[in-house]
Order: sequence, then C-alpha cells, then structure tokens
Amino acid sequence: MDGPTLACIFLVIFSSLLVWWTSYLMEQDRKRAHRLVVRAEWDEEAGVWVASSDDVPGLATEATTVDALNTKLKDLVPALLEANGRAADAAKPIELIARRFTVTTVRV
Repeated sequence: MDGPTLACIFLVIFSSLLVWWTSYLMEQDRKRAHRLVVRAEWDEEAGVWVASSDDVPGLATEATTVDALNTKLKDLVPALLEANGRAADAAKPIELIARRFTVTTVRV
C-alpha cells in the first residue's frame, strides 16, 4: 500500500472513533442529567463518611456508615433542593458514590 492509501485508511478509522467517542460522551451527559450525584469520602481521623455534591448546592453532611449517610440524604437532598428553588430536581434518583482509601505497609 502506498502512503496516500494508508493515510485515507487512518483518517476513516480516526473519524469513526471520533464519532463513537462523541456519541458515548453525549449519552453519558444524558444519563447524568437524570440523576443527582453525591460523593462520599471516608474521613479516617473523624471516623465518618463526608458527603458533598455539585448537583445539590449546600450539601455537606456526614455519617458513621454509608447506610446511615444514604438514609440522611433521602431527607436532606430534597430539602436543600427546595431551599435552592430546584424542587423539580427532588424527583431525580440519588447516586451515592463512596470511596475509601487504605494504605498498607508490606514488611520485607
């Protein structure tokens, strides 16, 4: 194959990947628009899960377990959305993403 033919093949493959990636990102945005994302991080020092969200203005709460945090969110999120004039968003499901990091030491 000559150089121009390879360049055309590359261009077709690259274009196809670009179209697929754009479609994928648009689908992710569409899915995200239908839920409220809350992130929880483990605070080792305090021994609690700390929650915050870009989708729920003013959200800052904590609980000792993920289940307890989830229970708090069911009441707190709709109240905060209503207080921020976003009562219609209260019907959206809450996606709670919890992360906890542990550092271990290996003895050699």
